[in-house]
Amino acid sequence: MSMAWLPAAVNAFTCRFDPALLAPLQQAWAGLAPLLSGQPELLAGGFYRNQPLNADFQLVSYDTDPLFWISPRHAQPFALFEAFGDGLQGAGLQPQLRQLLDCRKKVALYGGFFVAGDRLEEAIWHHDYRPGAQGYTLITPLTKLAPDHGGLCYQTPGGQTLRYAYTLGEAIVLGADFLHSTEPYGPSAELRVLLSLTLGSDKMKHWPLLKPNIAEQASFFRLPCGHVAGQCRCETRRWPF
Repeated sequence: MSMAWLPAAVNAFTCRFDPALLAPLQQAWAGLAPLLSGQPELLAGGFYRNQPLNADFQLVSYDTDPLFWISPRHAQPFALFEAFGDGLQGAGLQPQLRQLLDCRKKVALYGGFFVAGDRLEEAIWHHDYRPGAQGYTLITPLTKLAPDHGGLCYQTPGGQTLRYAYTLGEAIVLGADFLHSTEPYGPSAELRVLLSLTLGSDKMKHWPLLKPNIAEQASFFRLPCGHVAGQCRCETRRWPF
């Protein structure tokens, strides 16, 4: 796996991988796409959404903007994202992240989801994590994007705005202090679909800084301890690590 720091960026790098790893998730998305394409009023945004898309996936909007996180509701669809994450970590992502994170044994996978929409009128500048959080977000196109789908804009420490172009078979991995936004685009005739994973430290002591961001994106996710959220008492314990 080839990796490179993003030019003039704070805490972000890119990595290339075999696009064949995406096949199971592409197949899963093929069954979900008609559920969104048939709801133009939903895709237009304007309302906060947090609702089941079907029995397997939950849809959550980014506030009232027309940008949607579509995440697994239970273990079976979540396993597809875990398999993709395992493939990337086995190909070389694990040692790269281990150099950047405070881990006990390994890099933990917290969650996985699709990011979908067909428009974004204005930039939404934000950080994915609180300052000092021991987490990273991985984002990559699920399929080749249409020319009008835009990329990702980010700000340098000097305040300059640069653009990253999404490429099939390449992911951007970004952490705390990386100020960025989806590049405004559309409305588009095609859905713009990205795949995202949240990864980070396997030490529970870092969870309080991570939880606010991870929990707002999905209802089914794993804690640093490896348990599914809500199915253990690890959050109530005092952890020395």
